[in-house]
Amino acid sequence: MTSEEIESTAKFKNIRQIDTGNIKGMKQGGLIMNLEKFANVMIEDYYAENLINMEHAGCAFILSDYAKLFIRNMEINKMKGNSIDGLFFFTLNSMGIVFDAYNVTLNDLYQINGREPAVLFWSENKVKLTAEKIKVTNSGGVNSSVWIDDDYNAELIGHLQSYCWGDACEFPPVKGQFSYFKNSTIDIEVEIKDCNKNYIYQSIDSNRLKSCYEPRCEKSCGQGQCVNINTCDCTKTLYTGMFCNENYKFERKKFLDLIIQIITAILLVLTVLLMILTFLYRNNPKIKGGVRISIWFYSC
Repeated sequence: MTSEEIESTAKFKNIRQIDTGNIKGMKQGGLIMNLEKFANVMIEDYYAENLINMEHAGCAFILSDYAKLFIRNMEINKMKGNSIDGLFFFTLNSMGIVFDAYNVTLNDLYQINGREPAVLFWSENKVKLTAEKIKVTNSGGVNSSVWIDDDYNAELIGHLQSYCWGDACEFPPVKGQFSYFKNSTIDIEVEIKDCNKNYIYQSIDSNRLKSCYEPRCEKSCGQGQCVNINTCDCTKTLYTGMFCNENYKFERKKFLDLIIQIITAILLVLTVLLMILTFLYRNNPKIKGGVRISIWFYSC
């Protein structure tokens, strides 16, 4: 029997996939699955992390030739590619392909290709694509966009091109005819107050966003004071170090070292000179006689 005559479904459930791809010379993507020729697959409760395909098209899924894929409850963190094709879903020879995804969370997806890439889907003609409850965060790419090459059977509505990365997003202007509706705007008065004396105003979570933070130190500052995040003020103590728990190291006085070095040099020169004179006058009776030591004993 051929695969066209077999009506069966391969099911995958409760699977974790970590660190896949990133191999030089890869011929194709589909790091989770590459389905073709009437393949019929159901995936449920699937977690993947760090999928990297820097060589060719597609990253997570590639479908071709009447393949069918049904996804329920999936999460993917960190997926990177260097092509213009969809990182999550990509089609080849897409006649009769069915892709149905429900409750999918995608985080940290990025296309580094300088052309106009598709981060999420790349779909050719005659593809039945259903996507519901798809959450995409912290994702984008260089000139990333959503587009379709079959405008006869499909239509894209809304933003077609945008860029989101890190904690910032840039969107192109919206053009078109819009109808006014009531209560379409709201005004909110916002007052930004200064931090009180118990808090510090600085950037911690983001280089572009400052907030008020209460100083906190993981370890005790001892006799010092916690003045910032893991920063202690030890100026009013007898200790030093990150947490005021180290003794000061005494510094040597340079002028005393210099005096000691001079005296040592003089004594060394005198010693050498005395040794030379002793050698030269070694036949002198006084030198040859040496020193006589007399010891007297008295009886009581």
